Amino acid sequence: VAAHRHVTCGGPDLVNVSWAGDTLSGVSEVVGGDPCLIYLTQPAGYRFEGVQVQGAELVSAAMEGPMRVVRLRSATPARVSWSVRYTRGGAAASAHP
Repeated sequence: VAAHRHVTCGGPDLVNVSWAGDTLSGVSEVVGGDPCLIYLTQPAGYRFEGVQVQGAELVSAAMEGPMRVVRLRSATPARVSWSVRYTRGGAAASAHP
């Protein structure tokens, strides 16, 4: 997991990230009016099922090369909760949630 806003690739803006079952979830600090990009590796043996976001608009969640890039947008600064759901044993994932 990484974000695009800092040289540490998410250190200050990825507030909390954790796995529970087949879901990766986290909280990100979003700058108002600036896109928020979250980079995820696609786990081997898992199929992408979708993204849920609270506190911002989900723009896209597409594969770009080996990475899934989740794009969020908020008009105002916000603390955004997000979760990415997978299922085990699936084929390659689709490009959109």
